[in-house]
Amino acid sequence: MGPTASGKSELALHVAERFSGEIISADSMQAYRGLDIGTAKPAPEEMKKVKHHLINILEIHEPLNVFKYKELAERAVCEIRKNGKLPIIVGGSGMYLKALIDGLNPLPSDKAISLELDKKFSGEEGFKNLCLFLKEKSGEDFHQTYPNRRRMLRIAEIILLTGKSPKDLKTKWAKSDPGKEKICFVIKRERNDLKRRIKERTEKMLSEKWVEEAENLIRKGLLNSPTARQAIGYKIIAKYIAGQISRDEMKAEIISATWNLAKRQESWFKNRHKDAIPINLPVETAAFFGVGIGIALFVVGEFIRRS
Repeated sequence: MGPTASGKSELALHVAERFSGEIISADSMQAYRGLDIGTAKPAPEEMKKVKHHLINILEIHEPLNVFKYKELAERAVCEIRKNGKLPIIVGGSGMYLKALIDGLNPLPSDKAISLELDKKFSGEEGFKNLCLFLKEKSGEDFHQTYPNRRRMLRIAEIILLTGKSPKDLKTKWAKSDPGKEKICFVIKRERNDLKRRIKERTEKMLSEKWVEEAENLIRKGLLNSPTARQAIGYKIIAKYIAGQISRDEMKAEIISATWNLAKRQESWFKNRHKDAIPINLPVETAAFFGVGIGIALFVVGEFIRRS
């Protein structure tokens, strides 16, 4: 696990090749067909080298939530183990990772109420009313989800169904099965290094026809999709296509939005995955696999020398 552009996918690929592993994506946006350049999906040749799971499994109009992801990922883990391979889960979607690693107690859901809330709180004025509603009912849940409208609507749904906020319900992560062997690592980089990598990756993506990819997906309804519309960059590119901003402004906004995402991810991993073993790239090689795991430390060293 690690923030976007930290190098976790490259490292996971290297480890999978060395130790007969298969990769399970924990990137909520890589699940969608067509969201290729903007989600930094593994290249086709990389997916030929190592089998990847939960990539390109959904159309952009299909929803994806933490419960569905957990079910699909656990199924993939079982399949990989059955085939005698090593499951390697890699990504930056913190809640998905937390649910898969530690389990999750489901909260109630009602599709009819969800649709009613979506209609009730639509548009600019509706969003303001949604903010007021959540601030009144649970300020903490509001601040944790704002300005993500989809997550805010989910909180409102839970409040209407239970009469209590998620905070009041004190939902706890279920204890993981101690019989399942797993070890977690979190990629860390110096902030200036990470900023540089984000800038360089954004420039590379834009040079690889990301704008054309976004334009095609927007025509297919990306910006109206329940989940896929949350992918970083596509809404900003839409503004550029509409002539609202220049190309330089578009690039700067994407870099800024990606950096903000990286900071949120770092904060999540710091607070929710305190036991994860840190891998400080590109300088630190020690303690990659931890004490008691008989896998050679040179794996990380070799990867770092290449990065």
